[in-house]
Amino acid sequence: VTLPTSNTKVKITSLLAEGGNGFVYSCTIDAPKTSAPSKPKNLFSGFSSAPRVKCALKKMLCLDDQAMESAKMEIEVMRSIEHVNVVPLLHHEVVQSPKKGDENYPNPYVLVLCPLYEGGSLEDFVTSGHFA
Repeated sequence: VTLPTSNTKVKITSLLAEGGNGFVYSCTIDAPKTSAPSKPKNLFSGFSSAPRVKCALKKMLCLDDQAMESAKMEIEVMRSIEHVNVVPLLHHEVVQSPKKGDENYPNPYVLVLCPLYEGGSLEDFVTSGHFA
């Protein structure tokens, strides 16, 4: 998969979760080899220099206008919050024109890329008693 606006190649490694409006995948992306100081902050700012970076890719299916507005609102909230306890948004894209003939995703969808934090979901953490 290539993210169209950033031309970032994403290698999906597994399906992490599936919900009513989409999917979350474990994936890796190639970190840039070099970055010139004059370039704007990129997807990988703050990451180590590892050749591949583990991420989570959320694909939100937008079957109607309300679903698209909800996805856009989620992105705006994620963009507005910078906190150590909140997963940062690395990149997002609204894909208006899926590939012709793609029967699995005939509608527009939204892609959200975040760092991958392994070890279970927030729900797993809370119900395990570690949050008490």
